Amino acid sequence: MTYCTYGATEDGESSPEITEDSSSGEAEEQYPPPTRFRFIVSTLFTLAAVFVLVETLHISPMNHNIFRDEESSLIQETTSDSVVLSSTTSSSASSSSEFSASSEHFRWLRISAGNFHVGFLEFCNIGNDTFFYRAPSSIPCENSTSTVSPVIRIRPRTNYKLILFNGSNQPTNLHTHGFHVSGVGIFDDITRNVDPGFCLEYNIRIKDNADVGTFWYHSHRHPIAAKQVAGGAYGLIIIDEPHMDTFPPHLQRFFRNEVLLQYACIRHKDKVHRTHFLNGRKEAMNITMNSKEYYYFRVSFVVISDPVSYFEITPRDACEARPMAYDGVYRSTLPHPKSSAKHMMTTSSRLDLAIKCTDDAQVVFHQGQLSKGAQLLNIRVMEDDDDGTESSSEKVQASPYWDAEEETSWHPRRPYYMPDLANVNTNFWKVNKSNVTMDSVMVVEGNDTEQPVKEWSINQVRWDPDIAMRELQLGQLVEWTLINTGPHPFHIHVNKMQIVQKGGCGHRYEEGEYYDTISSKEPCLVRLQFWDFSGRIVAHCHKLSHEDRGMMVWIDVMGSDHGVNGTEQAECSDFSSLFTQGH
Repeated sequence: MTYCTYGATEDGESSPEITEDSSSGEAEEQYPPPTRFRFIVSTLFTLAAVFVLVETLHISPMNHNIFRDEESSLIQETTSDSVVLSSTTSSSASSSSEFSASSEHFRWLRISAGNFHVGFLEFCNIGNDTFFYRAPSSIPCENSTSTVSPVIRIRPRTNYKLILFNGSNQPTNLHTHGFHVSGVGIFDDITRNVDPGFCLEYNIRIKDNADVGTFWYHSHRHPIAAKQVAGGAYGLIIIDEPHMDTFPPHLQRFFRNEVLLQYACIRHKDKVHRTHFLNGRKEAMNITMNSKEYYYFRVSFVVISDPVSYFEITPRDACEARPMAYDGVYRSTLPHPKSSAKHMMTTSSRLDLAIKCTDDAQVVFHQGQLSKGAQLLNIRVMEDDDDGTESSSEKVQASPYWDAEEETSWHPRRPYYMPDLANVNTNFWKVNKSNVTMDSVMVVEGNDTEQPVKEWSINQVRWDPDIAMRELQLGQLVEWTLINTGPHPFHIHVNKMQIVQKGGCGHRYEEGEYYDTISSKEPCLVRLQFWDFSGRIVAHCHKLSHEDRGMMVWIDVMGSDHGVNGTEQAECSDFSSLFTQGH
């Protein structure tokens, strides 16, 4: 049985390998198949339609096609490997028939009595090397028709309860990457875990209507996060714009011309060859785009080993590609004034792009060198009225500008917890300044030879769930110089970082913009402020094999709700009341 392990590269770093040996450690603990629990969850979910008011916010598998499942913006399948993007309102979206089973769809149910929505997500495995999420089903995981995790869509300022059901044979948990939610309690606490056959509750509420964008979820079970994510335990979450109707018609149309792309890459044992996936498939996909319209590309990277990767369009002059958002946060000015065919990404980056193509093109996802195996998206361009749905005179052409004819840029509102920190009054705000260094440390403990060995650390501190690296205060403004993040992408939970380095930190890291993961060859100066949530704030290297080996710390933010503990895992039957009561 093949599975992913982690071996040292020539420079001493770890990377996933393909090997035929059996796994070891925590991940190898065996559990009985949770058939009874799966039956309980799937039965409860079926009965929910009888007991509650159902509001389907989004139902769509992240299948082999690129899609948007809304009547106002469709991607219609033309063949099994080709889709046409159109913006008609007269027909419904279609998807590949092999992914049409209801068990593949994620669905939120509205609990009217409690004014919240509830959804169940099952974590599955097939053997030791394949992991994925799905909506609950009575069908065993190994018989699933798809191993690609579903897209989840939510709205800001709305209450959600996500119940994670562990249908696999090993412990796991869930992290909503990039969300501004608490890192303790029943929110995004990565120290909580769920054993096979049990359920774990996560509450989600995005506090500001301006906090919209492209995010993703994945396993964060230490120390086997890399193995589970490399095996497929990840998916997209989209926080939808709640005030779309206030935008000009051409801008509304642009946002609805949505293309979802989630790219994953695993480096093999020889440290040279890689396996590339786009939306769960290895083969290239084909899409057709209108030559006179812009499309809203939401691009997510899930790269296990390489700290730097690229999204590149060839030939370079075939398309415009202007950044709209980084890591789920709009740029301060939209769209970017410059178009670029090549965009740097790191292990967990998201990039929203306004793309308009006048000639056929290919999108290559790579780690520095173009290769045919990484050419995963082919774009065919058609003339304006080729789809036959509307005459050119009647159609509003999709555009990312506020005034399409004048190409006027615009400034989106940002959440209150992402102000401009570069120009704050430092006489009023006391700035805590320090360095954050991604480094190594010599460790003896746990080594059978009792000889020191090199392990990964942050500021010479390694992961200990009981000991914080430092204490800071809620509301405190900090300024960090991030050092050595080139090979070790630095990611922080809960609060994003604003680049205050003059001129930016190279590549995608623009001065004044916000990010949740940074990988820079040179030291990078950032500021962040601890808003809303006290307690544990986790930071780590997002090469997950390094995080698994201890390159993770936490900051204890002192505040009024400090010390809140989350609920432990529970029998899945304990959540049956969610379908009959509003609490």
